[in-house]
Amino acid sequence: MEFKYVMIQYGHREIPIIFPTILVHEDIFNAMKTLPNFKQKENLKAVSAGTVHIYPKIVCSGESTTLKLKSRGRRDADIMLLYPYQHGVYEEFSVDTIKQLIIKDE
Repeated sequence: MEFKYVMIQYGHREIPIIFPTILVHEDIFNAMKTLPNFKQKENLKAVSAGTVHIYPKIVCSGESTTLKLKSRGRRDADIMLLYPYQHGVYEEFSVDTIKQLIIKDE
């Protein structure tokens, strides 16, 4: 199943926002900027966007023409997969360690 996503950077965290393909990347990002949770709007920026397949694996690809951003592929997929563990803080050494613990070899 395919969805769209935009990866939002807020401070040192990256927050994946996943939404149906009928919606537009730019509209979703602009809507996120209006939320009261983001008190420092100047620190909120879109860093990547594209499409995401979430089953049977998380695979990110493509781009957003409205935001003029591309997917970062595996990096974006890793952030989505590990968000419950790392809360959007991406550190390559810990990504590999956590993936070994939670993903069984196929």
